[in-house]
This record gives sequence, C-alpha cells and structure tokens, in this order.
Amino acid sequence: MALQHSPQISPHEPGDVDSELTPTLPESAQEATHQYQSAVFRRAAYALFLLGAALVVMATATVFPMQAGEMEKSSSDASMEGMASELRMLAEVSCAGVTCDAYSTHDPTGTCEGPETSDDCLEKCCLEIECDDIPAFSCVAALGPSFFKRKITFFKMGKSGKCKGEENCKDTCCQGECATTTCNGANPCQRPFPPERCTPSKCPEQCCYNGDEYCGNGGANAYTSACKSCMSLTTYCENMMSLDFATTPRHEWNQKAFEMVMQGLLEPGCEVKEVPQCEDLLKFRVKATFPWHKASGEYVSANAVDIIAGGTQAVSGGDDMLIFIWRIEDGHFLRNYSAHYSGIRAISTFRDATFFCAASSTEVIVWRSSGPEDAGTLSVEFNTYNTTEVQTTFCMSVPTWETVIVGQTDSLTVIWHWKFKGTLTVPVDPDAEWAWQIDRDAIFVCWPDSLKGHPGALQKGFTEWRKNLFGIHPHQGFLGGSRRLLDGSDTSRGGDMSPAIVTSLEGKVSEEVQAQARRLRPADRTAPFTNWFTNERWGDVPVYFYEPDGWGKVMCIAAIPFDILYAVGYEDGSIRVWKTYNGFLKSLIPKAHEGSVNALVSAPAGNTLYSGGQDGVIRMWDVFSGKPQGELYAAHAGAVRSLEVIPGGNNIYSGHAFGLLLLWIPGEKKLWCELDTKAGSVNSLRVNPAVVGQVLAALENGDVRVYQMG
Repeated sequence: MALQHSPQISPHEPGDVDSELTPTLPESAQEATHQYQSAVFRRAAYALFLLGAALVVMATATVFPMQAGEMEKSSSDASMEGMASELRMLAEVSCAGVTCDAYSTHDPTGTCEGPETSDDCLEKCCLEIECDDIPAFSCVAALGPSFFKRKITFFKMGKSGKCKGEENCKDTCCQGECATTTCNGANPCQRPFPPERCTPSKCPEQCCYNGDEYCGNGGANAYTSACKSCMSLTTYCENMMSLDFATTPRHEWNQKAFEMVMQGLLEPGCEVKEVPQCEDLLKFRVKATFPWHKASGEYVSANAVDIIAGGTQAVSGGDDMLIFIWRIEDGHFLRNYSAHYSGIRAISTFRDATFFCAASSTEVIVWRSSGPEDAGTLSVEFNTYNTTEVQTTFCMSVPTWETVIVGQTDSLTVIWHWKFKGTLTVPVDPDAEWAWQIDRDAIFVCWPDSLKGHPGALQKGFTEWRKNLFGIHPHQGFLGGSRRLLDGSDTSRGGDMSPAIVTSLEGKVSEEVQAQARRLRPADRTAPFTNWFTNERWGDVPVYFYEPDGWGKVMCIAAIPFDILYAVGYEDGSIRVWKTYNGFLKSLIPKAHEGSVNALVSAPAGNTLYSGGQDGVIRMWDVFSGKPQGELYAAHAGAVRSLEVIPGGNNIYSGHAFGLLLLWIPGEKKLWCELDTKAGSVNSLRVNPAVVGQVLAALENGDVRVYQMG
C-alpha cells in the first residue's frame, strides 16, 4: 500500500491527515529541489556575467579606439564576442523573421526566444495548418498510390483536419487500406478482422498483429500456437497431425490428437468436442447489435461492455478510443465519450447508475453517465506516477464505495477513492516513501460507529499504530530510508504472506535497528487502543512487507461481493486476493494457470472464485484459502478471454479467443452448450440481471451483441 503519485492526484490534499502527521519531503525530493534551485541560480549568474562582459567590451572600445589594421583580434576578444553572440541568441525575437515550412502556417505577430531557427520559435511562430491549405500536397504523391485523402467520420468531426510537420500531416490528412498493407517484421500476421482503412504510420499494427501481444504469452494451447504461426486452428492441427480434417473421421482425429498430447508432441486444443448448439438447445438468438465501434473505419475490436443499473442501457468501449452508451432493446445509440488516448480495455459501472470507469493503457477515467446537466462529461482522471514506463491495464468499481481498483503493468493495483482523490497502492509501491503511504492508510479504515465524530484523533491513533507496527518513526532516524531488497527467506511467522521481500536500510542505520525494522511488531504490543486496532477487530496485520517479484502486469480484477475483498489475476498465472479496506493479502494461488490469468469472476454467494486462463481452462477456487475446487476444460475453444456468472450462480458463461461462447453448469462440471459467434475473440461478457437469459458480448469484429435465450 502506498501513495499513488500522479499528475491529477496531489500527494497531500488538505484534510487527508492531521497536519502534524504530514511528513517532510524525503531526502531524495529535498536533494532534487536543492539541485533545481542551484541550477536556476547558476543560469541567472551566467546571464549576468555575459551582459557585464558585453558592457565591458563596449566601454573599452569607446575609451581605447583602435586604428584599422593596427592589430588583429586577440583570442580574448574573440571569446568576448562569442559570449556576446550567445547573449543575443537568448534574446526575444519577432516571429516576423521566422521561416516556417510548407506543413505549417506562419504567425508573424508573436515573439520567441531566438535565434529564429530555435525550437521555441518554430513552436510558437509556426502553427497548425488545414490539410486543404498545404501547398501542392496530395496523399498519392507523398505516400504512394494506395493512399488517399482521409475520410472524416461523424464522431471525429471538428477533431481532425489540422496538422503540423510533414509526418503528422501525412497521418492527419491521409489514409491507407489494409487490403494493400503488407504484414512483416514485428507484425507478421494479417488480422482476422482488419479495419477497412488505416493511418499511414500505423498501418502495420492496425492491419497486422504481433504474436506475443495479440495471441497472448504462455499457455499450452493449440490455438495460441496456431495464432503465433499466422495459421487458423484447423490448418495448424492438420500440419501437426499430418491429417486432413475434412476427410478424417472424428474418432480417428481425436484419437490421434490425444496420443500426441500424451507424448508431448502437440498442445491440447486440436480435439473436436461434440457439444449441443445453444441456438438449438436453448433457442439463443441475436436480439440486437451495436456496430458503432467499427464506424471510424480504422479500428474494429470492441473490448469491453457493462450494463448500467436498471438493465435498459449498456456502455461499451473498443480500439477506436471511444465509449458509447446505447439502448439494449434495439442497439440504438444514445451518447458517446471521447477523451482517451488509446484503446479502451475495461469498463465497470457503479450501482448508482450515474458513474462508470473506463481503462485504457494511458489513463483511467471516471465518467458521469446520467444525472444533472453535465451528464456525459469527464468526472476525474487517473494516471500512473510514471506514465512513460507504467501503464494502466484495468479498472473495476467497488460496489459499496466511491472507489475504483486500478490495475497497472508493474504488477501493482491502486485503490483509488476517486471523489476524495485518495489512493493506496497494493501491495507496495517501491518508488514511494514509507511515511507517506502509512499516513494515507488512515483514510481507508472503516471506523466503529461509536467513535464517529472524532476523525482527527482516530486517524492519528491509527497512523501512529501503523508507524510503530512497521518500525517507522521519526525518532528512529530513518524516515524515508533506502528501499533496497533483501532475501527475506525467514518464513517462521509469514503464513501465506511468505516468502517475503522486506526493505533494507543498509548503510542508513545500525544493524540492530535494521533487524528491528525487518521484523514487524505484533499489534497487541503497539496498538494505542487495543480493542479498536488489534487483529481481532480489523483482520490480520501483514507480518511482512510485500513487493511484486515477477508477477507480470495485472490482467484482470474481480470484486468479491460477499466480503470486502478483490481478486487480481496476473500475467505469470498467479492469483492474489486482497482486502479492499486496507490492502492486506487474504489468499494466494501461486500457479492458477499455464500462461496468464485473463478473466476472473466471483460467485454471487458462497466462497467460489472462477478463473479463466491462456491455457483454455476454467478453474474454481476457494476465495479464503486459495484451494482448488474443480476445473472446466475448454482448450478446444482457445484461450479464455472473458467470464460471467448468472445472478443465481447456477451457470457461468465463458468467452474464448476462437470465437466461441460456452454455457456451463459448474455444479455438475458440465458444458451445457456452445455458440459460435463467427466474430473473433469474445473479449467481454455481461449478463443482464434485469432480463432472464440475456447476455451481452463484445466481439473482435467490432460488434457488441445482445443474445437472448428462448
């Protein structure tokens, strides 16, 4: 748990904690501030020196005029002249003297820091130009015969048509075609559902795919191997088994596949399962389709869908970076949102039917979906503390709080109280100082009702308790110490929290104090109010301080509705269940799947957690202990991309990379029926609790479909 550093969220908002608890800046921050001030002072002194030198030169020339040819310039004169020239270069110049290229428009009225060719002058004096105003520009001449003038779609009206610089203008003013794009290099395979058009500089990634990113990493599954080989599943299995699928009897095909899997010569997934079709067995049909995510012509895939409370409207997002609210009954468009800078990866609505969160790789935004006049506007935005290296991957609304759980590529999740703008990083942020993160813990504790009305005293008590618990206090002399890692192999008190990685203060304090800091103190010895803050009241206190170690990025998050918990699936195949109110670890499943954990969903009652992995298997777990409860085998459908449970908990849906939607009876470990969408990967599923037998599916071909049973 730690303070989340982000441009939008101040590290210390007024009223977060008592002012006396607000820590001083860490040593690293103080040092950086001192260096910055020193640099500013040196720069100002240097400018004054140059100005004085120039004045000296002028005065000397007046008092001791030299005759022409009397003597040559000395080296010192040349040096003075060079410094005077540098001073002139720093002076402001008029934009009238700046020359702009053909891919910008000239504004002669302003000023900039010279010389006229400086970046500052080119930035301030050369402005964006309309595509139609670029002299003698054509897409065919600039890019080739397969490129043409960009078609501006309805949702991009007023947001395109201006550019600056040659490369930017080519992308802004022109488009290519996927039909004429060659796939090679980093993106060697043609997408099964490519867009019609593409941006010139992005055509290879929009029309083609990279095997690791598109197909997924790890997972012993035939579909994943076929995908990375740029083949269909049937073609890959035919090549591996040396059989023709069309002419080989099914029992012979399956027998050969089984033998090769047992011998380690083939991945599971080539076998053919005879499964009833949901269209025939349960009369599944497409009730409505929302196709707008492919309307831009350059992006196709619909990646996320959720249902707004009430069951009449849905919200969806896709690679087009747009979010739509639409009517479930007939797929009628109602509203769209546009503020994300990359494709939407996850959407989660709040139960108040007023807000929802949307996650892309660049940001997580909480939007207002209905209510007052500002409905449809951005409410608040979250960015990681280091946007160049750490991206967001997922968001999930916490049902009972104004809180969002955000997943990141650095294995961390952030408990984000978006209205209060408070954050806790789970399990620990290695780039944040201990004092900050512990002071922030207090705002997420549910205080006893009998003690309401005294938040200052309660926060102070809890904060001091946590500081003592972790051996962190100003009088100990290492507030904001080093965060180097140690082995932490001692598991004598760790339970499911070990092996641990603890914080080293090597070189900062004595060995005795280091040892004291490594081992956390029991709550009963340090709690200022034993009845309020002991393990019995708040659950277990972490015996060790966690740091991620090879977990990979956060792939999915699921709320546990019957407890204040949330589960996280990681790229390395592990699952961890965290306590939402304090970020402590509840249970650990170190190897839930071969390959990444792609989907999680909790049963509406009981203690069962369902997980779907890259290996094409759905597994059931005990939330509290992490023990397995069974599995549902679906390798023939490809990697699991999405999971959803019906309100009663008797059935679950699974969406797969091969385009199949499967309906299960988990109590019997039985596959009830399957539905072939013929629309690529089933990226997201949502059951409508207001309509029996209705499920929404976001598909790779850009459709969001409403399937209705009966």
